[in-house]
Amino acid sequence: MKDSFLTPEEIKELVSRLDSQEDEWQETTAVSESSSLWQNPAETETVKAVSFIPLNEGAAKPAAHSLENFASVSFELQLVLGEAVLTIGDLLKLQEGSVITLDRLAGENAFLLLNGKLLAEGEVVVINDCFALRINSLGDDGLKETSAGGG
Repeated sequence: MKDSFLTPEEIKELVSRLDSQEDEWQETTAVSESSSLWQNPAETETVKAVSFIPLNEGAAKPAAHSLENFASVSFELQLVLGEAVLTIGDLLKLQEGSVITLDRLAGENAFLLLNGKLLAEGEVVVINDCFALRINSLGDDGLKETSAGGG
């Protein structure tokens, strides 16, 4: 059975192979750096000042903004009658005819939300068999946030 250690001769042979491979790598690197494919950008590029044409003071000005420009913008309105917290077990027990009790009393104001922000509070009414909301108060904070684009 042969020992698992290298002899001094084998070590010298490996070192000489590594040296020759390193020399070949250095020569290849030197050739690639001197080839025309690699160029120092500082040697090949020139820097020029940019000149702009002066703007006329009578140039076209942007059109004044008006609400008509936003007439086709859509948004989401929600009417919130109240909220309820259910457990998964309660949710699984729901069936036709189940009643969920909300946190607001009958006759209390409902909330009108615009993109999730309070827009108004009001009373739910029925007009021609359809639900509607009679606005009792506008939510000033919601209007400010919404009109300012906050959100």
